Amino acid sequence: MWRYDVGRNWTVQDMLRTWRQQRRYNQVSEKRNLQIQVMFNHFDNINLEIQNFTKENEVMAVKSIRTITTYLKNHNTILYELISNNLYPQLSTVLKGSKHSVLIYTLKLLKSITDLSIDEYQKDFLQYNIPQDLIRLLCLPLTIANKCIIQKTLSLIGNVMNKSDCVKQIFLCEGFFQIFVNVCNQLLLHQEDEILFNKVTQVLAEITKFNPQSQNQVEESLLNILVALNIKPFSEERTSFLTTCYINYSEYSLEFIQVFIKNTNVQIFICQLLDLQLVKYQLNALQIVINCTERYPDTPKYIQNVYMTILNLIGYESLSNRIFCLMISILYNVLDTPNYSLCLTEQIQNKSHVLKFFVKKFINPSELVSLNSVWFISTLIKVTTNVNNMNIFNYLLKNKIITAIFDAFQLCLKSNDMNEADTLLNMFIDINTLLAANNRMEIEDLDISITKKEFEECNVYQILDDVFFQFPLDETRCLQCIQYIKSAQI
Repeated sequence: MWRYDVGRNWTVQDMLRTWRQQRRYNQVSEKRNLQIQVMFNHFDNINLEIQNFTKENEVMAVKSIRTITTYLKNHNTILYELISNNLYPQLSTVLKGSKHSVLIYTLKLLKSITDLSIDEYQKDFLQYNIPQDLIRLLCLPLTIANKCIIQKTLSLIGNVMNKSDCVKQIFLCEGFFQIFVNVCNQLLLHQEDEILFNKVTQVLAEITKFNPQSQNQVEESLLNILVALNIKPFSEERTSFLTTCYINYSEYSLEFIQVFIKNTNVQIFICQLLDLQLVKYQLNALQIVINCTERYPDTPKYIQNVYMTILNLIGYESLSNRIFCLMISILYNVLDTPNYSLCLTEQIQNKSHVLKFFVKKFINPSELVSLNSVWFISTLIKVTTNVNNMNIFNYLLKNKIITAIFDAFQLCLKSNDMNEADTLLNMFIDINTLLAANNRMEIEDLDISITKKEFEECNVYQILDDVFFQFPLDETRCLQCIQYIKSAQI
C-alpha cells in the first residue's frame, strides 16, 4: 500500500502515479503466486519439476528448485506430496554431484524442508543417505567458490541436529568429527569470514548438547576456534552459540574445564560478556563460572579478573535481582574457600561502595536479594575478623550496619521470613561479640561509637520483642542478644 509522505508537496498526479505503481506490483505478485498455485494443482506438474532437478541444463534445474522452495514456504501442506514423488532420491542425486548454483539452491530447499518437519520424514532422510551427502560436501576445500556451499551445509547440519536427536547420532557416527575438525582448521586460516565462524559455532553448540561422549573429540578444535573468535568483533549469533558450548562443556567435562578456565582468552571473553550489561549474556557468563567452580575447586585461582569485574558491576542499581543473586553465590563460594578468600576480601576492601551497596540491599523488597545480602555480609565479617582484618568491619559500622539490621528485622516481620531473621540474629551477635572483645584487643581505628541512644532511635527493644515472639528462634541466642544491648558493650 502506498504511503503519503507529509514532508513532500504532493500533487494529485503524484498520488495517482504512486497508487498505480503499487497496484501493478500487487498484480504481478498475485499473478506469479497464481501461476505457481495452478501449476501445482496437477500431480504431474509436481513430478515434472522434481525430475528437472537432475537435468543437465543448469538454468532449468535452478528454476525448478526455486519454484518448489517458494511454493513450499507459502504452502507447507505440499510437503507430503513432494516426498511421495521421490523428492529425497532426486535431492541425494543432486548433492552427489552438481554445479555450485544447483547445490546452493538444493541446500536452501533442504533447509526449508527441515524447518517444516524432520521427525515425520526422518526415515526417508536417512534412507537416501542425505547425512552422508552433507558430510561429503564439507570435504570440499575452503575456497572462495566453495565457501557458500560449506556455510549453507553447516547451517543445515546444525538445524537438523537441533530438530532430531536420531539424525544427530547418525551424523556423529559417520566420521563427521574428523571432517568437521578439518573445516575448523581451514577456518582459522580464513578469519575474515564472520558467517562461517557463526555456522561452525552453531554446529558445535548442537554437538555439545546432551552428548558427553563427543566432548574429547571436539575439545581441541573448540579451544582453537575460541582463540580466533576472541580477536573478532562482537557478534550476537556467534556469542550465543559459543556460550552454549561453554555451558554444555562445563557441566560434564572436568578435563575440558581444566584447560578451558586457564585460557586467558576465555577469561577475557567472560569479562566482556559481563561488561555488556545485558541480562542474557550476563546469565550465561555467570552460569559458566558456577559450573566451573562446582566441578573444579581451583577455578578461583585462575579467574581473579572475573571476580574483579563482578565487583565492579555489583554496585549498579540497574542490576537485575537474578543477576545480583548469582553474583553473590559466586562470591560466597570464593569466601567459603580458605585458599582464595583472602584475595577476594582484599579486592572488596578496596571497593567500599560495594559494601555500602550490600548494606543497602538488606531492606530490598525482594526477599531473595535481601537474604543473599545478609548472608554474604555475615560470612564476610567472619572471614575478615578471623584473620584480624578489621578494616571491612569498621567500614560497615561507619555505614550504620546495626541500623540496617533492625530495618531488615522489620521487613522480616512483614514477610514472615524466618531464615533471614535467623541470619540477621547471628550477624548481630557476631558484631556484638567483636565489639565486646574490643576491650581486650588493641584494634587501631575501630569505631565503637554506637550508643544506647542510637538503639533507642531504632526502637531496638520493641523490634527484638516482636521478632522473638513471631519466630521460634534459639532461646539462648535471643537472651545473649538482649544481654549485649543491656550491657551497653556495643
